[in-house]
Amino acid sequence: MDKQQFFKANALPTDSVSIEGWGDVPIQSLTLDQRLLLPEKFREIGNGETSYWIMAVGVVGFDDDDIPNIRNTDPKIVTEVVEAILALSGYGDDEEDEAKND
Repeated sequence: MDKQQFFKANALPTDSVSIEGWGDVPIQSLTLDQRLLLPEKFREIGNGETSYWIMAVGVVGFDDDDIPNIRNTDPKIVTEVVEAILALSGYGDDEEDEAKND
């Protein structure tokens, strides 16, 4: 396997989450750097703001500039999308709780 094949084969996992009224929302796994930031994010900015950040970096096409708009999104939708992003990133409930408590 050459370098190009390696990077193509090892791209971040992607998926979509179906949201009633929105349709399919494309999501991607968090990067290693983003995963490593989670405990710090939970500690410094709290659960709500961290959820907005996870959605901003985990929804394909979103970024940090979208956080003000995400704050005005139905909390049920934010929770559903964030849970899907965390699951795709390899987090189960135990790992998420651990990141919050670190």
